[in-house]
Amino acid sequence: MEPQDSYLIQEYESAVKLTFHIDELRNKLSSIFLSLTTIFGGIVALLFENKILNNDIDQYKSLSLIMIFISVIGFIMICILGRLRKVQFEHFNIINNIRGYFIGNDDKLKEVVILNNNTLPKETLYSGSYLWSAIIMIGSSIIFAFAMHLNNFTDSQASDPNYMIGWFIVFFLVCNAAYFLLCRYTYQNK
Repeated sequence: MEPQDSYLIQEYESAVKLTFHIDELRNKLSSIFLSLTTIFGGIVALLFENKILNNDIDQYKSLSLIMIFISVIGFIMICILGRLRKVQFEHFNIINNIRGYFIGNDDKLKEVVILNNNTLPKETLYSGSYLWSAIIMIGSSIIFAFAMHLNNFTDSQASDPNYMIGWFIVFFLVCNAAYFLLCRYTYQNK
């Protein structure tokens, strides 16, 4: 075996391992964020249920700031997930190019290998990775919309449900744009 072939095999194995590792890392990061959000949501529900919060505006504004902070953490998580997805695409490209190097023009082998230039994954609204990220986008957007409602709860517009829906849509679209910008990748097939 040529030294370059040995190197390419090691590179291939590294790319495959990293691709799987990114999936595990995404799952762990998402679980941590969702756990944090659930715990905080439970605390907020208890505060309202037990009427610990009174109509003091400062308490609502403090709670609102904490919720905005959690939403920002959610946005950062979306950015991390988008970047991780791009790294995954880069490694899919490496895997595909190394396969192409070894397969060459062997038509029988090309039929066996499913991942090829035509089947490399792309991020869409229906991909599993996007839908996984959408869970965090939706949760963060709900928290953000509710935080904006609490922050302005004395204003007449805050009682309008369209106000919260508007903030939800704005935050969700910002998260979407960030995710797709950060995971965008153009395959370079050799």
